[in-house]
Amino acid sequence: MSEYKGETEAWNMATATLQRFDTLLRLSSYHSQNNDIDSWLQVLFDLRRNIYPFMEEEDFKDLTQNFNSLNFDWHLANGAVNPIHHQKVYQNLYQIYLIIIKFMKEKSLLMPKPIDIGRAITGM
Repeated sequence: MSEYKGETEAWNMATATLQRFDTLLRLSSYHSQNNDIDSWLQVLFDLRRNIYPFMEEEDFKDLTQNFNSLNFDWHLANGAVNPIHHQKVYQNLYQIYLIIIKFMKEKSLLMPKPIDIGRAITGM
C-alpha cells in the first residue's frame, strides 16, 4: 500500500483540470461571440467554481463581488435579453472574463511552465 503524497504523485488531476479549463474557455468564447449572455454567464460561473481551489480568499471575494454587481433584471417578460441592457451586461461579463483569464495566467493555469509539466509527469 502506497503512502498518500498528494500533489507530489506522478499522476494527478492536472491534465483533466487543464482540459476542463480549455473546454470552459472555448464555451466562453463561443457564447460571447454569439451574444448568448445567459449561457456565457453560466460558463463564467462554472469557471469561477473550477478556479476556486487555486484562489486566495480575497481574490474569490473580489470576483464574487463582480458577479454580485451584475444587475440581473436584464430580461424582458418573454425571457429575451432587453436590448437596452444588452451592451452594459456584455461589458460587465467581459470584465469578469478578463479578471478570470488574468488570474488563470498568473497561476499558470493557461500555459503551465515546462518545469510544472515535468514535475506532474515524473514526480520530480
